[in-house]
Amino acid sequence: MKVAILTPGPCATLYFYEPGRYDLLIGVNRACQMAPCDFVVMRDVLLLKEVDPLGKPVMCAARINLRLMQSICPKKMRGLPMHDLPPNGELSAISALKLAVEKGGTQVDCYGMSLGGDADYDGWTHEMTNRTQKRWKMERTLLADQFRAMRNAGVKVKRILRRCDLTM
Repeated sequence: MKVAILTPGPCATLYFYEPGRYDLLIGVNRACQMAPCDFVVMRDVLLLKEVDPLGKPVMCAARINLRLMQSICPKKMRGLPMHDLPPNGELSAISALKLAVEKGGTQVDCYGMSLGGDADYDGWTHEMTNRTQKRWKMERTLLADQFRAMRNAGVKVKRILRRCDLTM
């Protein structure tokens, strides 16, 4: 099964929506506003106030966060199916990669996992966002470990970057 994961980094602009191109589309945080996603992984409860997911995606977060989202943004959450993620504090992108495997993904293309810069794909920034070199170094390590685990399980996974397709 072919899966696309959209994260909100600068390289997310390389994704273009084409029905049927992927069997499953997973949006991470603000990237769920780029195309109608099947699933949205959002571990930051307050971010939902600023985000309007396209379509009727399955919202994925830890159970307690899903309940908080329902109380903070009841209109946005009304009618959306929910999927409980482990409350382990991992990055939303890592949770999205694990979800892709859980749902049967055999090929996973990752858009927006730029691992650098200060702004999202649309120029959005926020003073609470931690976009330091230290953070990017930590994320590179975590993503490399997750990519390795996926490849060891037979899943093809790649990051789609500006100049070329690179794998970690």
